[in-house]
Amino acid sequence: MPKTPIQTEKNWRAQKGSTLKETLYLWVEQEKCLPDKKRTWSLIWDTDTNYRIDAPLSFSGTFRDALNGIFRLYAKATVPLFAGINTTQCLLKVDDQERHS
Repeated sequence: MPKTPIQTEKNWRAQKGSTLKETLYLWVEQEKCLPDKKRTWSLIWDTDTNYRIDAPLSFSGTFRDALNGIFRLYAKATVPLFAGINTTQCLLKVDDQERHS
């Protein structure tokens, strides 16, 4: 029976004064893509909207937990941002259009 890859839990931080885009670029560079573990994630920022982080933020858990946590903060922003993940391509795409399956 094949083993399911285990996602690593850790603390994810966003620094005061940085932007959401800068933070996500740092996060994808730090996170290995499962199950390969030789590659890191890639980020496509497909919007002109970006938000400055006004206070330090911290999230505990997996990469996905951190993404869910940070994007919940912007759900009611003037221009809400949405994240889509393609695990096969190790790709995180951020845009301002909600996608429906």
